[in-house]
Amino acid sequence: MAYTVQPNRILPLHNMSNDAKTPHAAIQSITMGVRVGSQKYAIGYIQKFSFDMKRDAKAIWQIEPYLDVLGMGETGMGVGSSFSGVEFNEETKYYPGEAIEVIPGKMSPLTLKLSRYSLYTGNLLSAMMRATGAGVYDSTPAIPNMAETSSAADAAIKYVNILQQSRPFEIFQIFVSPLTGSVLWGRKFGGCWFTSIGEVTPDAEKNEPIIEDGEIQATYVRPLSSSLNV
Repeated sequence: MAYTVQPNRILPLHNMSNDAKTPHAAIQSITMGVRVGSQKYAIGYIQKFSFDMKRDAKAIWQIEPYLDVLGMGETGMGVGSSFSGVEFNEETKYYPGEAIEVIPGKMSPLTLKLSRYSLYTGNLLSAMMRATGAGVYDSTPAIPNMAETSSAADAAIKYVNILQQSRPFEIFQIFVSPLTGSVLWGRKFGGCWFTSIGEVTPDAEKNEPIIEDGEIQATYVRPLSSSLNV
């Protein structure tokens, strides 16, 4: 493949070979998709998607006035002239007052934020419950947005309360190659529960669509490997 633009000007890669499986073009919002449920349905009109991953950590300090003294067999363990020449630079392992170790702890549930335009045939809660089969009225995944042939009973939006989610669901974040259109990689967020749902209604003098905001807690995150047969 002949490159029209130098690869490292587009992707922050230290080394690029002709056999690399990454696209030599920019990944952006129009090359990312959000799918939900085991059937990986698109719920449509996603305006914003973000997530936050955190874990606890315990910092350890020591009482020590000298640089580079860690008590682990390092040089300069005694109080003497050897400390006078110590320089503070990128090789300095310890500086008085710094933590000497950070112990990672348990990961908190992931927080996902999803904003969706409320257009036409369903609200965010209804579309998510139908697509994932996670609601009190739906136990199996179904097309999230109503078809034109739906009866009046089927087309009624029955999901208006966050407590109507009775089972966890899955959200898939996929990244598509802007060159080939194939999925490059992605994430699976599992064990998802809505913790907050609301609407942002524009002022009366504005001609804007209503946006629904949903906050979701996910139990775990996994790479999309089995879905991509890799």
